[in-house]
Amino acid sequence: APRPTAVNEINSGAPLEEAMESVFLKLSDLTVSDPWPDWPSNHGEFVVNDGTGDIRVDDWFFNFNGQRDSIYALNATIDSLYGFGYFSFNFPKVIPRGDYDVFGLSTTIRTIDETVPENFVLEQNYPNPFNPSTSIRFSIPSAEHVVLSVYNVLGQEIARIMDADIPAGNYEVKWNGLNAGGVQVSSGVYLYRIQAGKNQSLKKMVLIR
Repeated sequence: APRPTAVNEINSGAPLEEAMESVFLKLSDLTVSDPWPDWPSNHGEFVVNDGTGDIRVDDWFFNFNGQRDSIYALNATIDSLYGFGYFSFNFPKVIPRGDYDVFGLSTTIRTIDETVPENFVLEQNYPNPFNPSTSIRFSIPSAEHVVLSVYNVLGQEIARIMDADIPAGNYEVKWNGLNAGGVQVSSGVYLYRIQAGKNQSLKKMVLIR
């Protein structure tokens, strides 16, 4: 069974943090604080915070989610994560064995294909109407700072799905209907808006409980 721990225990500095190496650990109540900590270089790592500090989660090259990019969106929440304690390139890290060691992930982002798009595009979410989650695809022809948010009909931002610098590409983001406080929103009409550099677009979606 994994050993429940907190990030500040792992980040306790030598020699205490050395006791965490190769130990199977469990971190809980996590928020993704940096999906691409080494961007524009990429080593397949992302950073999480449990309220006691930040720690890197390492994909161990190709054995986890891939070397190319992280699927974890900024501010995504993770109920719990299992992995082995590890120290590499001056960073204490946690290495999950695979996706099955990540529980209760709220928001993901993935690259759809490797081609670089010619135009900026925000697609209609799918499915729509949706319950309990939906996917939003977009394309950016150049590296940009991308903000993707959900608003209620009063124009109030209820969730920021993404807020990060990302390279050119075709992406898909999943939203599970949680607001910024981690609470399921009610049935109704919602707006999602993307801003990528000077480009922006707005579309409507419907949640049915």
